[in-house]
Amino acid sequence: MTKYTKQFKLQVVQDYLTSSLGIVLIARKYQIKSDMTVNKWVRQYQRFGTAGLEVRRPEKVYDGTFKVNVLNWMKTNQASLMETA
Repeated sequence: MTKYTKQFKLQVVQDYLTSSLGIVLIARKYQIKSDMTVNKWVRQYQRFGTAGLEVRRPEKVYDGTFKVNVLNWMKTNQASLMETA
């Protein structure tokens, strides 16, 4: 799951484009930690339209069995987090 939905990003971008508020104030208004995030969304929207606000790669979902197998492998091989990854 992504932190921000496409609809939320679009709302933020449209608010920025139709109001006199700057990027910093828009970020504060929507409680977005970095104004650079808003700036990136605006640039992507201006260049690609609403498609620029979509998630590019879906998050991978692993079932519980897979996760347990990974942990068992890590314990059996006394592997570090980096080795396991």
